[in-house]
Amino acid sequence: MRIKGLQLIHAPLMIIPLFLFQISCSQGYESADFPSMDKSEIYGEAEQSRLSGSMPMAKDDWSTALEIVESDIQQNQESPDEIEKDRKRLYSGSADLIVEDINTSKREIEQYADLVGGYVESMNAASMVIRIPADTFDQTFAWILEQGKVRYQSIETADVTEAYNDLFSRLEISRTSRNRLYELLARTPDTSDQVLILKEIGRLTEEIESAMLLLQSLESYISYSRIAITLEPRLNPEYLSKQDIPFLWMKRLSPLYFSSNALSVSVELDPGEDFAVFDKEEAYLSESWNGAIIRVSTVENDPVGDGDFWKKALLYHLKEFYKKGEAIEAPFGDRIVYGVLWTSKDRDPFQYFVGVAVDGKDLHLVEIFSPSEDPDLMKRIFAAMKEGGLK
Repeated sequence: MRIKGLQLIHAPLMIIPLFLFQISCSQGYESADFPSMDKSEIYGEAEQSRLSGSMPMAKDDWSTALEIVESDIQQNQESPDEIEKDRKRLYSGSADLIVEDINTSKREIEQYADLVGGYVESMNAASMVIRIPADTFDQTFAWILEQGKVRYQSIETADVTEAYNDLFSRLEISRTSRNRLYELLARTPDTSDQVLILKEIGRLTEEIESAMLLLQSLESYISYSRIAITLEPRLNPEYLSKQDIPFLWMKRLSPLYFSSNALSVSVELDPGEDFAVFDKEEAYLSESWNGAIIRVSTVENDPVGDGDFWKKALLYHLKEFYKKGEAIEAPFGDRIVYGVLWTSKDRDPFQYFVGVAVDGKDLHLVEIFSPSEDPDLMKRIFAAMKEGGLK
């Protein structure tokens, strides 16, 4: 089951994404064969009566029994007005601040996050990510912007009510179906039928456990908003030297926020169940529960260069800002992304991949941020890119 295409609530001065929360669950229910069972044993007498006037009595129609369960639950769902009162929204913010002292600012932001009931998700030499209760997002973000000179700020939000309710309904359907199977198992004397029932119970149990984990992740996104902050000292030699880079998009690169809000292609990428995908018209953004970020945007290929040219340019102009860089050529569908995987100078380093796919006058910029050194995560994302595409 895939939940996608949710319409968002638009607000002024915000960059509003289209949220795609991708869930890999089973499509519908498989049919099982119970040769020695009467239909009333599966459905119950009341349901048997309902079925008799509306559909043919096909022997051992297992899928129909589960459809009845789903219908019962859907009839008891909240009305549109009730749902509107309980919207589920995600909030995410990012800011780049020039401050007097980075360490002092980090301590003050950490203390404020703790004061409002939040916590620090990750922290590096000149950046940090905090999670704070969603109902404190506006006041916390406004407070953070007051802590220095703002070079960049962005707020993104997504309405995930439909995704949340759909996932919750599927979970309830699976639970109800499994409970009925347990009751049926207790009344079934035939061993072969018991084996079939236990097999179906096992399948539903796996679906329930998967749905519960996904629901918990989504609830965590909803309850705790994410704010990423980059801090720069007022006198920063690295910042000054970065201004000497002759390519504007490269000069703007940051592990935590977009260097471009443009996108001239459609991105086909499924990074996995642990990523929430904000598929904006301006650019592609997805985030994982642990703070990993994938961004795809478009910049101008100026001066016109091929992939090897831009890979060498990235190595040359960014090498002084990172501990090490590894040149990588990664397939993205039928295109090749030429880039560099950077490792920061921090004691607990983060990783940041920057690469471009050349498309005539455009460069499709692919950025991957991992809050820690995680080779498995990078391999998984590169594998997903290979299966995806830039259309």
